Amino acid sequence: MKKQDIIRLERTKRLNMPLAKKLKPYEIENVDKEEFLQRLMNVSDFFIDFQAQKWFIKNCKNNYQLMYAFQLLFQRAINQGHFYFLWEDFYYIVKNMDLSQMYNSFDQQIGNIDTLGIIKNKVKKIKIRCCAIPIDKKKGKIYCIEKLFIRNLPIRKIIKDYNIYIKFYPQKPENHGSWEAALTIAIYSAIYNKIFNLPSLILGGITKKGEIKSIEIPFETFINNQDPIQIFINIENNKNLQRSSFYSIVNVKNIQDITSRMKKSNDSREYKLYKDFLISSKRI
Repeated sequence: MKKQDIIRLERTKRLNMPLAKKLKPYEIENVDKEEFLQRLMNVSDFFIDFQAQKWFIKNCKNNYQLMYAFQLLFQRAINQGHFYFLWEDFYYIVKNMDLSQMYNSFDQQIGNIDTLGIIKNKVKKIKIRCCAIPIDKKKGKIYCIEKLFIRNLPIRKIIKDYNIYIKFYPQKPENHGSWEAALTIAIYSAIYNKIFNLPSLILGGITKKGEIKSIEIPFETFINNQDPIQIFINIENNKNLQRSSFYSIVNVKNIQDITSRMKKSNDSREYKLYKDFLISSKRI
């Protein structure tokens, strides 16, 4: 088995549920920080150096901040291809993380977008998870254990202010060009802390100008078997869909048609570079 496949399997095993769902409801509010950090390490099977533990406990104001910081460190390690603590990862997170900007809670919907893709010749539901960490030097990069082609995504300027971490569950789709609209919205959500009111499925590829392309896979039967959702889809695909009480259809032509239906999470903050996110024609 290739190293990339081993990492993917191990990553899926460890992150198949958000850390918050692995904890008991009362723990975040009622357990002291030292005990809570120990719980985070136990449920994630990711243990950090004692001196690093002391730093987190001292600098995080509450357990919400502690969980968020721990998740960033955990995600950094996984995106670097390992599942154990390294001081290099710790120093990177500490350097680029602004604890004053952390929120008292963390909305698990932020940066999480669903789509459909082809895996081993079968249509599968794909969850895209994205985390955006602000940086100061305007040299932001995209990190993903799987190879990504992002030159055609309309995200040129704004990502230079962030390091973007991307993961796919169960893995990146094989049908290139038919799901990148969802990836773009995941990045948008992570940067601007915006979410949808309802569970949503974003279908189709995307052009440099932000136009949503039609999807060329047999998705109708798959959608009919899903829980109630709203579907963002190119109008050309919509012609083949039958109306159903299980989903609502939102016809879209460009990315603005999708982002206009998102709302700010209660955890969100303002950004001044909103318009730059949708302008892209050059290589990142």
